[in-house]
Amino acid sequence: MRFRQRQIDLKAAILVAVLAGLIIPLTVISGSFYTHLQNFGLTGYSFIIGQLIGFGMIAAFSSLGFFIITAVSDSITRQNWPEKIKTIDFLRSGYFFSQPFGLVLVRGILFGFILLAVWSVMMTFIPGSYISLESSFFGDRYFFPNIAILFSRLALYLLISLAIFLILCGQLKSTVKTPALTVLATGLIFGLFNPMILEAGPISIQFIAVGVIGLGAGFIYLKEDFLTVFISLSVFGLVDLSTAGWLLPQSSDAIIFYSITILIVVGFVYGGYSILKGRRVRDLPTFIPDYMDELAHEQRIRQELQIARKVQQSFLPDRTPDIEGLDIAAICKPAYETGGDYYDFITLEDGRLAVTVGDVSGKGIQAAFYMTFIKGVLHALCNEFVSSLDILSKTNKLFRKNAERGTFISLIFGIVDHDKNSFCFSRAGHNPLLYFNSKKGKLYEYQPDGIAVGMAEDYTFCKYISEQTIQLQKEDIIVLFTDGVVEATSRTDKAYGDKRLHSLIRKYNKLPAEELINKVYEDLKAFSDTTSQHDDLTMLIIKKK
Repeated sequence: MRFRQRQIDLKAAILVAVLAGLIIPLTVISGSFYTHLQNFGLTGYSFIIGQLIGFGMIAAFSSLGFFIITAVSDSITRQNWPEKIKTIDFLRSGYFFSQPFGLVLVRGILFGFILLAVWSVMMTFIPGSYISLESSFFGDRYFFPNIAILFSRLALYLLISLAIFLILCGQLKSTVKTPALTVLATGLIFGLFNPMILEAGPISIQFIAVGVIGLGAGFIYLKEDFLTVFISLSVFGLVDLSTAGWLLPQSSDAIIFYSITILIVVGFVYGGYSILKGRRVRDLPTFIPDYMDELAHEQRIRQELQIARKVQQSFLPDRTPDIEGLDIAAICKPAYETGGDYYDFITLEDGRLAVTVGDVSGKGIQAAFYMTFIKGVLHALCNEFVSSLDILSKTNKLFRKNAERGTFISLIFGIVDHDKNSFCFSRAGHNPLLYFNSKKGKLYEYQPDGIAVGMAEDYTFCKYISEQTIQLQKEDIIVLFTDGVVEATSRTDKAYGDKRLHSLIRKYNKLPAEELINKVYEDLKAFSDTTSQHDDLTMLIIKKK
């Protein structure tokens, strides 16, 4: 889910995956190569080829595993417990010499030795417990045992820390809302699964002893952060692992013990110096991963589009005009947040009603902008109304001056004259007007000449546009619509079509305008089923009472 929603930090995940894809297979191959040379001496091509294949497979699986765990753990923690990776964020910004990092180093090392002290006390006083050593020295298994063991174990402890603390504890924090339960959870997981590969005696004693270490690690994570608990577990695990290096005389693992000791001392000194001389917290910037910036940007765009939608909807009529003798209904459904479909009612000074339905080429914000522009133009021109031809001709002239080339608007503009029982209109390249004659029970298509607003210069536009008048009788119906109605598609990619629309109007012609338009819209939804709407959808019905 998080990968699909792009809620992951790819940069960090890829970096960890690349490092894991090198360190883990190199460690494994180093061990097998060393053992083979010790047992059989020089080797042949078949062994080398086998090792290379093994290297590739181990690298692939380890890279993939670390990539997924790193990406998901970062995402979960940033969502549920972001303060736990604050120090990691300072490091990602390049601030290795800072007070926060110094404090984490010093505290992590001290907590690691506290865990070692607790472990030693348990091994001393719990009956039946014991410290187990490896059957053979690490120094007898690898070319550079100190480097191989150090890097391989750090990779293991990182994997444990990511999975248990960032993923599990992060999820627990979001569900149970009680951070203290993370301590109990880590204790239980350590006791049951022994992720640190510790041996302390029989299974029951091991469960208790390792579980106590888990409780300690959980407490450290609760009070500190992820990097602190990772360093603590690393110090505890590495020192415990190097036991043979200092406990047994003339051990080949001594180099491992010395290397770990030097690393811990250097870390402690560097941490202390960073605390004294490093950058303070207030001087460090806030780190925000790229994906969170992108998601925030997308969220801003969505919010702006929602605002644009509300603004655009405010430009459409909030209700149909209440005119004696007329039953009017309208519907407008943009395919996206904003759209280019437009309908409007403009009452003229002499009481006549101007009606228009239009469709701007394109979709989205640009189409919505031109829609609002056309609204302003038509309202301004209707103050000096002469004819529908004059209105559309002047509209084309103004639109050509202000719109970029290639943008056009199909439009029907007409006048309802209640006194003369007529509808006089012009069509600028729009869908046909439908007229249902109730007396004859027939549906007619009116498609007078005309090209879309913005497609041609004034002379050409005026040459091809015409005007037509329909005489209205009782129960007659006029239907204006955009192509989003008849071009709606089903799941099988079949178009709704004019024929189905005509049939529906004939069938329900006795209904009031509002109910008739609802029937059409319900039929459109049933036809489209779960198919998403690809075009703006607008319809306007005028019924003579």
